[in-house]
Amino acid sequence: MAGIIVLGENLNTSRKCKADGKLVKKMPDGRPGYPYKDLEGNPRFVDLSQVLERETVKKTGMVPYIAAAVENRDELYIATAIKEQEEAGADIIDLCVDEVSTRKDERRAHMVWMVRTAQKYSSLSMAIDSSDPEAIVAGLEVYDRSKGRPFLNSTNLEPERLTLLPVVKAHKTMIAGNASGSEGIPPDDTGRVANLTKLMAEMDKHGIPMEDRFLDPLVFPVGAGADMTTGEFKPYGRYFLSAVRQLRERFGPEFHLFGGFSHVSFGMPQRKLLNVVFTYLCIQAGCDCIMVDPKQIGKREANDFYYAQRCLEGIDEFSMEYLRYAAPQ
Repeated sequence: MAGIIVLGENLNTSRKCKADGKLVKKMPDGRPGYPYKDLEGNPRFVDLSQVLERETVKKTGMVPYIAAAVENRDELYIATAIKEQEEAGADIIDLCVDEVSTRKDERRAHMVWMVRTAQKYSSLSMAIDSSDPEAIVAGLEVYDRSKGRPFLNSTNLEPERLTLLPVVKAHKTMIAGNASGSEGIPPDDTGRVANLTKLMAEMDKHGIPMEDRFLDPLVFPVGAGADMTTGEFKPYGRYFLSAVRQLRERFGPEFHLFGGFSHVSFGMPQRKLLNVVFTYLCIQAGCDCIMVDPKQIGKREANDFYYAQRCLEGIDEFSMEYLRYAAPQ
């Protein structure tokens, strides 16, 4: 995968829409549903009738529509979401079922179904994404390796998560490692770089190739830029960019750097504007992988910036990469 690697984020069960918003419509039979168009352009719905009855939804007013699709075993919606991301240039599709259930056995069953369903419709690599190591292992055990390498999302310095490093080696997966530690997420770039440096040493012990490592310094919403106790302003966007620069300088070009870039705009107006600009700033700082909605920030646009920026800043000697990229177009 040359240039920018696009990790499609659109199948995360934490995604929600407003219960009384425009994305909840009546289906032909009168029940509430989440509208979408299938791959042939036909109008379809994710059935929301059961999920809307839950107390958590009634209290928050937010509907986990992707979680509903997984619970309903709505294969058509999953297939459509995957194909849309693939057509928009995704290299890897993230599959996260954490918010469907808090029960470990149910979560494992949901992950197994999600992996099998996703691989019926795409040969892209799939990211097995969960806060539950057992759910990750369950997904890897049914993964069809003839359809792209698996991507494990994710490990960190928390003791339970470190148990996944032997799993990476055994299953020959790519691996995401984030900056969280045994005491939580460090508030600034210094702590995150320190944690990821320790995590790199742990990966070294397990013989994980550098090219299979994807480090995530963790994106915080800029709208939450204040210390909870002192009220002091915290430039979370700057912290992430600084951590990226430091890690790239420290460990060189062979490993990958990324983040959940859309988190930066949470709670802010015109989110796409912030997401797009932040993505470009992250690429400039040293990220070569972007975890985004590929329909919002496409692979072509990201690569245009990546190759042009490297050419203009003299990173690309004699502009050879840029010429190979741009001349055939």
